[in-house]
Amino acid sequence: TCDFMDEPDLQLFKYLSSDKSPANYARYKDPVLDDLYLKQARVTDPAERKRLVWAFERRVLDEMAYQWPTLWWQRIIPHWAKLKGWKITPSHYLNQDLRDVWLAKE
Repeated sequence: TCDFMDEPDLQLFKYLSSDKSPANYARYKDPVLDDLYLKQARVTDPAERKRLVWAFERRVLDEMAYQWPTLWWQRIIPHWAKLKGWKITPSHYLNQDLRDVWLAKE
């Protein structure tokens, strides 16, 4: 999956029709979703893009409900005892501030 950034093009790709997205495991085809996806990807106005993304989400999760995403994550984060100043965050990718990370001398 493309969960490394909050970008609608990456996050919504898995809900496109099965002939457009290999990540569509439910194997449905929905030209309305495909059209909304293309429109949101091309629009330059942030407010209009938000409206289109919300319309996409409403259709895929409410009106049609082809599939329902569920989360089942497990994070095991081992780190070296010499590593100091690092804080575990809820995501591997978001809010990783490494400015205050340092290695202690032995």
